Amino acid sequence: MRTRDDETCDDVTCWVDPGCPWTWATSRWLVEAADRRGLRVEWRLLSLAILNEGRVAEEHSRERTAFGARVLRVMAAAREAGGNDALGRLFTAYGRRVHDDGEPFARETVVAAVAEAGLPDGVPDAFDEPAWDAVVTRDHEAAQEAAGGEAGSPVMAYRGTGWFGPVLSPAPKGEEAGRVWDDLTRFITRDEIFEVKRGRTRPPRVA
Repeated sequence: MRTRDDETCDDVTCWVDPGCPWTWATSRWLVEAADRRGLRVEWRLLSLAILNEGRVAEEHSRERTAFGARVLRVMAAAREAGGNDALGRLFTAYGRRVHDDGEPFARETVVAAVAEAGLPDGVPDAFDEPAWDAVVTRDHEAAQEAAGGEAGSPVMAYRGTGWFGPVLSPAPKGEEAGRVWDDLTRFITRDEIFEVKRGRTRPPRVA
């Protein structure tokens, strides 16, 4: 991946809820595509807890959503401590643990991911600090504005155009990841296109 001070890079912003497995699969594609196409990814936060607030859900879904809101606090603290790269490292460490390795949605998993990402020991303390919710909310609202309406995770923005998705599974690898990026951006940045969607026919997976 090219460094942030490389002016030849093109910027793409990606808002993510780290608890969403579909988002995790898409993010692994985006990392691969970024490397292939000289993109610089700015990671930002999107909250499915905020998006689904007030909607009826099963108890286990409510518990997982509440936990995810606390994880987002830690993600916000990581960015405050070390910038975009720190947030990206933590997202990768946490996502691999919960989505690839099947580790539990638990505070201990968050603490281990923070350590793996090389972040300060105090970053996990944000898990229990509601003050970080305002930071997450600002990011979430920016995602909704970029997508032009209520949108789930992920949301992306590129060259002045924002959209929900893509929702990819499995994540394309190698040069195929770059070709998918080329196809997507040629399509999505057309001014006359607003929405395309089809049903999901299989569970999310990365590989």
